[in-house]
Amino acid sequence: MNIFQAIIFGVVEGISEFLPISSTFHLLLTKDALGLADSFFLNNFIVIIQSGAIFAAIALYAKKILLNRKLIINLLLSFFPTAVIGLLGHSFIKDTLFSSTTTQLVSFIGVGILFLVAEKYFGKKEQLLTSDQITTKDALLIGLAQSFAIIPGVSRSGIVLLFMLWRGYKRASSAEYTFMLGIPTLLAASALDMLGLIQQPESITPLLMPLAVGWIVSFIVALFAMKWLVEYLKKHSLSIFGWYRIAVGLFLSFFV
Repeated sequence: MNIFQAIIFGVVEGISEFLPISSTFHLLLTKDALGLADSFFLNNFIVIIQSGAIFAAIALYAKKILLNRKLIINLLLSFFPTAVIGLLGHSFIKDTLFSSTTTQLVSFIGVGILFLVAEKYFGKKEQLLTSDQITTKDALLIGLAQSFAIIPGVSRSGIVLLFMLWRGYKRASSAEYTFMLGIPTLLAASALDMLGLIQQPESITPLLMPLAVGWIVSFIVALFAMKWLVEYLKKHSLSIFGWYRIAVGLFLSFFV
């Protein structure tokens, strides 16, 4: 992998990790577009640059989380169902779902349709609740909803935004909650994936520069992406992401 490819991956990861468009889907698409084959290094490169986006969320929201005891409890409650389901299904997800292009496209388009349906039936009513008002019940249900994101193409932030829209939470506040929830969720997922890397550190030593560049780019782009999404959702709906998913998914289906 060269520096240019590392920059492209960093940009894609930074944009797609927190926008409701599925980072996994876009990273797999980027890999194919660049003509890169699956390899131990590439898989771990993606995990490492993902941590760049995670640290961007930490940089933006660590203070807010640490100063709010109720928020910490809610985030842990939301994280728990995802952790259990993700741990139990980790091998199946990696070995089966990630290799199924059909599964990825169906879930990518399907969630896009759900965005449009949700905005039509729930988006028109006034959204009054903020993330500070999340109940224990909703915190757990958010975690269950997030668990569906183990399917490539679904989008962790997308499925959580859908659930919170249905429950009457403001879109922008919901987006911030998904960012904060992403910290424990993505750190845990990355740690699980990096166990293999620890056992074979020599495989990445010759390519430290692309790794560093990809991580930095991912960090910077993710900062801007999160800030942009919060401001966008203060005035707009999720519909644009639904149309984007449907259009891109249908276009790509002609090449499968």
